[in-house]
Amino acid sequence: MRQRNILGVNYMINNISIADYDYALPESLIAQHPVHQRDESKLLVYNPPHIIDTVFDQLPSLLQPQDCIVMNNSKVFPARLVFTKNTGAKIEIFCLEMLQKYTQKCVWKCMVGNLKRYATGATLSLSEGNITIHATLTQIVGNGICIVTFEYTGEHDFYKILSTMAHLPLPPYMQRQATDYDLDRYQTVYATHAGSVAAPTAGLHFTENMMQNFVQNNHKILYITLHVGMGTFKPVTVSNALLHEMHGEKFMISTDVIKQLSDNEQIVAVGTTSVRVLETLYHIAVRALDNNDAFICDLDQWEAYHTTSDKTMKNIFSSYYQLLTSNNITHIHGTTHIMIVPGYKFKVVNKLITNFHQPKSTLLLLLAAFIGHNWRKVYSHAVANNYRFLSYGDACLFSLNVP
Repeated sequence: MRQRNILGVNYMINNISIADYDYALPESLIAQHPVHQRDESKLLVYNPPHIIDTVFDQLPSLLQPQDCIVMNNSKVFPARLVFTKNTGAKIEIFCLEMLQKYTQKCVWKCMVGNLKRYATGATLSLSEGNITIHATLTQIVGNGICIVTFEYTGEHDFYKILSTMAHLPLPPYMQRQATDYDLDRYQTVYATHAGSVAAPTAGLHFTENMMQNFVQNNHKILYITLHVGMGTFKPVTVSNALLHEMHGEKFMISTDVIKQLSDNEQIVAVGTTSVRVLETLYHIAVRALDNNDAFICDLDQWEAYHTTSDKTMKNIFSSYYQLLTSNNITHIHGTTHIMIVPGYKFKVVNKLITNFHQPKSTLLLLLAAFIGHNWRKVYSHAVANNYRFLSYGDACLFSLNVP
């Protein structure tokens, strides 16, 4: 039986073997802690065909004056609440996404540990000082996902309550519990909008001084927001990566940023999260302009592979900005399920600052789409030269591979 071409007629790909995106990652190279200073991380620069080994504090000198740097300012919030029942049983509620908000009450999508001891309709309580949280299991969705209603006293902002009563989640491969030190270091210095359960880790290398250097060197810095969900750690378990179900993530971007994007041609994305937002934005803009509908704001997993336009990125964003402002829209709030795989044609991003990613992951597929098959050469070099991998690991600077 001939397999359906998921990506559409413009991309004649019907199978991507995830086994081709595996590599040997020694456990000793998985960073369990950050380096002493953020910008002391090593930096691998790949400018085909050359690989350069340097240090992250050299980044300002490696970028061009016309480069426009786009950063994800999402903030990680402590998401793990641990309740103790009268029986002594521990129930962990991992807050994933706020669905509804009321006065001293909110509804969340959560993951629940020890769910067999937490019946639908049951309420757990947790107190600290003058704050008490009551957590009622409203619905079991499946696959460990539940809907939980929280009612609370004290603070009106539930994120502030979480900041004092919940624990910071670290990625599972760190194999340790978060400490007070992680509250600072597992957060970018420019984090603003709470909503992520995992850090946009490429930004962890930046310091306040480096940010000032960018401004002094007349580099333009733009901020977008994408809240990183637990789906970022979801492994690809199917042999054909095109059959993987991509997770959705909420994003926000201001119309002012869209206007500034239309004034630049060299876009440097800090992290794969920034790439996801920028590339999603392009395809949403094309659809919105084609339909004269400024309120289109979501992108499905493969929708980007069916978008066509003969206009430049600058023209698309300029026209999109005019459409948005004519409808009095100041911010786009949307959801993206975009899955970027080899064969994808990048519309916005020219350079990428990122960390090293897990084998057989959607993030590695995105990187392979960006720099081509030489990703393996780059990663082999990194392993051989003892680069530190994953969230607290070292960084890379890549230029887009244009066939």
